[in-house]
Amino acid sequence: MDTGIRLAELSHLQLDDVLLAEQSIHITRSKGSKSRYVPICSTCLNSVIRWRGCF
Repeated sequence: MDTGIRLAELSHLQLDDVLLAEQSIHITRSKGSKSRYVPICSTCLNSVIRWRGCF
């Protein structure tokens, strides 16, 4: 994912953290215990949408 997300943040990511309409990811366990939003490219976003359709 070309988002700038840290590996530790990625490991704690929940599916609900992916905000489809905003095309961003809500990071709740960021460095320094701060939350932040990072953009997600359309390619990654489409992959998440297809993956969600499998369940």
